[in-house]
Amino acid sequence: MFMRRLDAEASESSPGGEWVFANGESVFQCTTSARRVAKEFGGRLVGFLGEDNPDAEIGKGENGHDFAIIAERFIVDYWGAHVVSVIDRAVFDLTDTADEAIVARLYGSKHTWRTVSLK
Repeated sequence: MFMRRLDAEASESSPGGEWVFANGESVFQCTTSARRVAKEFGGRLVGFLGEDNPDAEIGKGENGHDFAIIAERFIVDYWGAHVVSVIDRAVFDLTDTADEAIVARLYGSKHTWRTVSLK
């Protein structure tokens, strides 16, 4: 599973240093893991600014949040689940009515979500 590969890749750059993926990018930056997920599964990197989306629980105090959308159906948020553990799972189904309220609470208004460059 890809999430386990990312977990296995993460390591401390030096004793007491920053945690990074094998490519040297920071584990603690939501954009980094979201970009990796989007590229791996042919999805989009999506994000919002905290000031534009004040109702979102994720990204408060972080100036916003980035995550991946796969097949225009699934939110995949490695950072939220595996790095800061603010959510209990990394994947939410945008077509599942059981996930609707959870997604709205965590990620706020879809109208504030913007596609971010994968570069």
